[in-house]
Amino acid sequence: EIEAVTGVQTCALPIFPELNQVNLQMMLYKGDKDNLEQTISTLEEVIPMLKVHNGVKRLDIFEHTCSENSSWTVEITDTSYDLILHYYRRKSVNKSFDNLRALVQYVQQYHYYESSVDSNEDEDYD
Repeated sequence: EIEAVTGVQTCALPIFPELNQVNLQMMLYKGDKDNLEQTISTLEEVIPMLKVHNGVKRLDIFEHTCSENSSWTVEITDTSYDLILHYYRRKSVNKSFDNLRALVQYVQQYHYYESSVDSNEDEDYD
């Protein structure tokens, strides 16, 4: 089982039961470089093992609004990491990334679970 401290956790209910695969959620702490690096490292190991459904691999984002008005997922293909907004049964690509690091950095900045105590709002990881 993946520990939540890495920024990746499992959810008991599968997204698509026919895949017989647990749902993975990204859970990042804004301003925490260790959390960022651990999450990237874990996802690099786990993503290749995810099953493809309708041409993409998916993982959820567990973020600070707890899906109050919408929810977020990532759809992964061989060429992109798409940040998907789900709003009232509609889905739209909010932003696309060509690499995992860029995606995780963006999620940590804008779709974080919690803000760390030592967070520096102006810090840039580029």
